[in-house]
Amino acid sequence: MGMELDNERIDNDNAGDEVHNVKDLELLERLRLGNDSDDDSVPPIEIDGDCSAMVGRSRGLMRSLTDLLGGRSTEAVVPGVAHNRMANGILGLLCKRHYPDAMDIAGVRQPASSWEHYIAAPDGPDEEGRDFYRCEEGMMPSAMQVASKACYKLVADMLYEARIQAVIDYKARIEKVMIYKGPARDIRLTREQYLRVPPWWIANDYPCWVMIVDRRCSQEWLEMHEAARQRRLLMPGAPHHQGNRNLKAYAARYSASHGGVPCTQVQAYCLAHKGKATSDVTFNPQDPPEAYSNASVDSRLSGYTSMAQEIHGPEFDAINEPVDGEVVMRAGGGKKHGQYWFGDSLVDTATTPTLLQIRARSTSSSPTIRPRPDSTQTQIEAVKAQM
Repeated sequence: MGMELDNERIDNDNAGDEVHNVKDLELLERLRLGNDSDDDSVPPIEIDGDCSAMVGRSRGLMRSLTDLLGGRSTEAVVPGVAHNRMANGILGLLCKRHYPDAMDIAGVRQPASSWEHYIAAPDGPDEEGRDFYRCEEGMMPSAMQVASKACYKLVADMLYEARIQAVIDYKARIEKVMIYKGPARDIRLTREQYLRVPPWWIANDYPCWVMIVDRRCSQEWLEMHEAARQRRLLMPGAPHHQGNRNLKAYAARYSASHGGVPCTQVQAYCLAHKGKATSDVTFNPQDPPEAYSNASVDSRLSGYTSMAQEIHGPEFDAINEPVDGEVVMRAGGGKKHGQYWFGDSLVDTATTPTLLQIRARSTSSSPTIRPRPDSTQTQIEAVKAQM
């Protein structure tokens, strides 16, 4: 089934894993919110700022989070802790561990539902009585940027997955039936059934879980959920086959599974839209749109490589060079909805100029900034290509 529950890597979409398992709780205890080493030679560090509850005191963990989420590493290896979990998994677990529960938002008592709510919540003292942390010198800007970017999505996903996990838990605990995540997405419990299986990370504020359940059972939410489901059904295929890996981790896994064959960043982006890293997929720049799980990958690859040659010259090998942030910005009309048009997790946000900066320094001879095609246009072009 391709499941590695011990390190939270799930390739099988039907896998009904739960972050609240023995391995997770052992990791939380051993991390001790970042104090991940029994070696007294590794001094604890502290972190000032809004991410204090999310980023641990360990230099190893901080570097792993910064390197991986910033696109410079493939594994989160913390000194003193025998695991190889992805940094996003650790950060997601910490988001649950520090869930603010219900809070006053715009004068109304309601569940925390976004990363902004975490930032607004007061920081509690750590286990040693201090009420602040401090990052290793020089790492704060990168750490804040990396953690904040990841947590925006992790918090939203955490609340979405809570309903699915409640279905899995209810079936297992109450009905004694094992069910995987895929089928669980389409099952709706009653309000009373949801209330019987609150997630572990909200157990200290049961009224908050009641508020979350009431919202999930409201007609307004059900209509919104169904509308979003119908939009997803319009997708021509799976978004990607990376699982919970970023593209650098996918490239490393692909190379290891294929006898050490090199896998560049651009190749990883394309292969991740063909199949899993352990499958027998291969890269060929001449592959037609239907070779990918999403036909837009072909047009994005073509648009990226042509723009790279416009900027760097016709001899530039865009396939074997690292992804260029400015090329992505020019080819995809900038960064929209928080996402880059091509190889989002591969773009170095620290060195990539904004669209405003690119326009300010462009001349009449500079490559034109192309408008980003929408999904409808991409689907029409794919249909035309097949005619």
